[in-house]
Amino acid sequence: MKWFSLFSRKSRETSANTQLCTTLPRYTYFNATGHILFSTHHDPRKPLPSTVQLQFFKAVSLFSAMMKTLSTTPNPATGKPYSAFNYHALSTLINKTGYFVQTSNIELTINHQDLRQNNHPKLFETLLGINVSGQELAFAPAIIHSIEKETLRMSKAEQKKDFKSAYLVFVCECIGGMPLISIQLFSFDSIKQSDVLKQKTCSTKTSKDLAWTLNKESYLYLPDQVM
Repeated sequence: MKWFSLFSRKSRETSANTQLCTTLPRYTYFNATGHILFSTHHDPRKPLPSTVQLQFFKAVSLFSAMMKTLSTTPNPATGKPYSAFNYHALSTLINKTGYFVQTSNIELTINHQDLRQNNHPKLFETLLGINVSGQELAFAPAIIHSIEKETLRMSKAEQKKDFKSAYLVFVCECIGGMPLISIQLFSFDSIKQSDVLKQKTCSTKTSKDLAWTLNKESYLYLPDQVM
């Protein structure tokens, strides 16, 4: 039947297109500190479209401004500037920018073994949901140590308004030529995890059964045009 042959050909084309979309290579790159992730299907040998570069530049500038604000704002609990790993300060900054809307808030469980250096790719794949096996993750020990330091400080201080540490990642994606900016904010509750903290700290070797519970909040960037 003629109509059926046309339908079959269209189905084959659709299937081929679907397969192409699912097999396109993704290139991911972290900045040196591990706070900004670039991810794209674009050929890395060619420059990104100027419109995409502009959006990425705005995102990086916004991140820099947020870090500057943290480093110059005293934390009432310590009398010193806020740490870049303080959840309460980061969450407040995200909300006050007016550029982000929360899209999800989920709980993650991280096995202690994944905090060891040889397991860092697995750790970041669990956190971000992106394959980073070929990435240079030299920043990972510093990130883990900073979170540990902030969490232990909070645990000892027992402040009711200053008890969550966090790790923030700006994600800059280019998919099909479309720039997408988002924030992944991972937080650790020093009160809820006090029993775990008393057993071991994040940097020590411990039982395979020890696990850490994190919250993962996702925020989508709203461009100026839709504000």
